[in-house]
Amino acid sequence: MRLKALAFAAAISLSPAFADEPITINATSLPVFDRSVPSNRFGPLTYLDGLSLNSRHSDFEALSGLTMQRDRLIMVTDEGNWVTATLQSETNGMPVRLTNARIGPLLNTDGSPMQSKRLADAEAVTLIGDQLWVTFERNQPIRAYDLQDGVPTGPARLPLGSAAPLQSSRNAGPEALVHVTTGPLEGQTILFLEEQWRSAPLDNAARIQPDGGLALFQIRRLDRFAITGAAMLPDGDLVIVERFFTWDDGIFMRLRWLPANEIANGAVEGRILLEADGGTIIDNMEGIAVTDHPNGPILTLISDDNGNFFQRTVLLRFQITGDLNDLPVLTPPSPTPRPVARPNL
Repeated sequence: MRLKALAFAAAISLSPAFADEPITINATSLPVFDRSVPSNRFGPLTYLDGLSLNSRHSDFEALSGLTMQRDRLIMVTDEGNWVTATLQSETNGMPVRLTNARIGPLLNTDGSPMQSKRLADAEAVTLIGDQLWVTFERNQPIRAYDLQDGVPTGPARLPLGSAAPLQSSRNAGPEALVHVTTGPLEGQTILFLEEQWRSAPLDNAARIQPDGGLALFQIRRLDRFAITGAAMLPDGDLVIVERFFTWDDGIFMRLRWLPANEIANGAVEGRILLEADGGTIIDNMEGIAVTDHPNGPILTLISDDNGNFFQRTVLLRFQITGDLNDLPVLTPPSPTPRPVARPNL
């Protein structure tokens, strides 16, 4: 009986219905990030350019996680798919177009595609050796895939077991993931929860040790923003993407620099790299990757359009051209007064 089940799973994983396919991704340049800042300089960051992306393929939507192998983008979607493409750029890092793009389903442990939105809601990716680790919404376990020619293949494995290593109080689940290959955090994988500060648990992040051990810590919450993405700088420090949205106020994005030594010490505040609102070209920014460059590390960001006609998929590139140590230190928030209990009269 078990042999039949294994044979069926193998047949599923090799079925042409689940194979990946090439797609064409069209790109339109977005040369100005903020019309009120014609220099495209924002503190230590220089905006290189951006691309508004679209495709006729019905599954090209809801890009929520991003990592890079040199010039190759590896992305996942909220609908349980992966997308890869080559990012062609000028020598200064300015993005030009996406080529050699492919799309395919993320497979479950039995070799079949995710059968429901609940299972398929992929959120973040990171590279660990020749594997791609993927986090999923709703407190699901991390799934790992072998990479062949930059494409995640085969059934998923559960490298940390059948439960999410860090769980949220609202059943939202891990939102950002980054593996660190240098500096004081070398060999560790950092996991972040998305939840906003009023509803999140005290520990909203964790360091996963090479042996699977977990060290919980807290990223200091700043107002109503929630973490949606993370990436490693060449020196081992991290950059996180934070997002805030309401129908009344619109969409906001923040980039925050987290020095590795702060994370190792467990008291993490970081410093703000950039804040942007709907007056810029941002959309629902979720994924981030970092690549090294002679003129300074380049941050590549991707947005999740949620499959909505009124949102866009945008790819934005910033270069670190200033000293991050010159950023102002965050000041502790003012204490929030507790309401005074009124006696029963």
